[in-house]
Amino acid sequence: ETGSPRLERYNGYSALEIVGEAAPGVSTGTAMDIMEKLVQQLPTGFGLEWTAMSYQERLSGAQAPALYALSLLVVFLCLAALYESWSVPFSVMLVVPLGVIGALLAT
Repeated sequence: ETGSPRLERYNGYSALEIVGEAAPGVSTGTAMDIMEKLVQQLPTGFGLEWTAMSYQERLSGAQAPALYALSLLVVFLCLAALYESWSVPFSVMLVVPLGVIGALLAT
């Protein structure tokens, strides 16, 4: 006899846990997208639900732009407090991306 010696359930449904990792050079987001496409090809009644770290990755993916904007605001406010000016932090924050662009163009 083959199969699992126990019946696993998730949210009241029979479940199968698949554990793996992305291939070298492939992001986890890309690997998860591929898995979702594969599940769509399965017969009716089969589904996919992310848990643990994969679930957290899916939730946090949409929050990244807001977190970047918030971090820029915090840096700006810290610089404004440091220089006691509202105009100097703009010039300081603009120098960094321009310096990176210049370094990339020089190489």
